[in-house]
Amino acid sequence: VHGVIYGSVLMAVTRTQAWEGAHGAEPTGITINLGSGTSRFLVMVLVRERGTNFTPSTWTYGGQAYSYGGESYLDSTPDLIIKYAIWDEYQINEADDHEMLYADDISTGGKLGYYYATYANCRQVEPTIDTDSTASGTYVDLNTSTADARSAIIGVAIDVSANREPFNVDGLTERIDYGGNPGDEQMSYTVADGLGVVDGTTRIANDGIASQMVGLGIVLEGFELNADRTAPKGVGRGINRGIT
Repeated sequence: VHGVIYGSVLMAVTRTQAWEGAHGAEPTGITINLGSGTSRFLVMVLVRERGTNFTPSTWTYGGQAYSYGGESYLDSTPDLIIKYAIWDEYQINEADDHEMLYADDISTGGKLGYYYATYANCRQVEPTIDTDSTASGTYVDLNTSTADARSAIIGVAIDVSANREPFNVDGLTERIDYGGNPGDEQMSYTVADGLGVVDGTTRIANDGIASQMVGLGIVLEGFELNADRTAPKGVGRGINRGIT
């Protein structure tokens, strides 16, 4: 019997729990609706407009610190800030419960929001992050060139004006859309996601009038399951499997 070689199977990232959250509040004391699946990432973003930057002193899920985190920041008048925190499968499994606790060095105020979602089939490595900002422009460009057919792209952007919504999210699907009215806390923002390759750059644009904007791009990698079996004549052999 001649050997047989089986091809690779692409395991694409899948969002298993919808984006949810709230405007005008910090994510403390809330119960996270965690999605199902394996090889998960729990992704949370915090969007804020204020006079200066800030540093979270507590940001935990089930008592577990996040695995990866950072920010996109525009030092302007006022400052525009996106912070993100990501818990990997290990931290998710180590969590004592589903409670999110958060605190920072300022009072809550109104010009902020938090949103989160769960993604499964994620390669458990640090996601690729890119940031962009403009003090007077109509878009931010986020480098998402590491994305392929197995990946998920998350794009987040804030505009200093509530009137600069609606946003164009360049092939992604808008999940959170805040703004459009003068009373909307003098800011607008979007959270969008999508699977697979877009075009290497994800552009998030406002309604076409120059403004202050800040953006964050996150690429979650999928993985490839290789199942190669060879069976030379007269010899039985097992299956070698590898994940890349």
